[in-house]
Amino acid sequence: MKGTIPLRAKNFLGRGSVPNPPLVFGELINEKLKESGIAVEGKVLLQSYKSGDLKTLISINSKPLPELLTSCNYFSINLLADAFTKQVGYKMAGSFTYEAGIKETKNFWGNRGVNVSTLNMKDGSGLSPSGTITANVMCEILGEMKRSSFFETFTSTIPQLGISGTVARIGDGRNKNMYVKSGSIESARAYAGYFRTSEGKWMTFMIGVNRYDDEASREVNAFLREILIDLSKL
Repeated sequence: MKGTIPLRAKNFLGRGSVPNPPLVFGELINEKLKESGIAVEGKVLLQSYKSGDLKTLISINSKPLPELLTSCNYFSINLLADAFTKQVGYKMAGSFTYEAGIKETKNFWGNRGVNVSTLNMKDGSGLSPSGTITANVMCEILGEMKRSSFFETFTSTIPQLGISGTVARIGDGRNKNMYVKSGSIESARAYAGYFRTSEGKWMTFMIGVNRYDDEASREVNAFLREILIDLSKL
């Protein structure tokens, strides 16, 4: 395991994903049985069964979709973003895969007039270095969401500049008029979302810098944050 901790950070929280949830679940049950004095022999094994051979012991519903979206957007949980894309594929085409999810996502926005020819998705989270999107496409998608009946629900899942999520420490948050999703990977950083002008007009935006040297990281961050603060004052 390797990584970095921000300078002078207090109560720093690290996050990670579980690569094999069924196996971890089995091991936790195994430990609990032993703690309860129930003898267990052998190792935890994973085996596939046909649905007709299974018996449901308990069903646990997930949190409502808006809550999951809020967690995803506030804290950039890539596991959720990938799952959302695969779920789109499953819902629309019966296939819980990246390929199906990406195809259906592009069809959805293409049917609404978005030029998806420059939308090159490889997953749902944007972790793939070969995945690309233009600022124009992102703003077109955000514009379509502004005209959607779900706009209010959608913006409630996006952090506010200087107030919440990964952009809580940018600006002072006094204007409360800017909804921003951050995104970063090695040598790339971007921000996208909405801001509302003093006249009450909603604007979409995306700004980003790609392929910068590691030595320029601090300068790039300062540059992009300055733009965000300037936009929030319009």
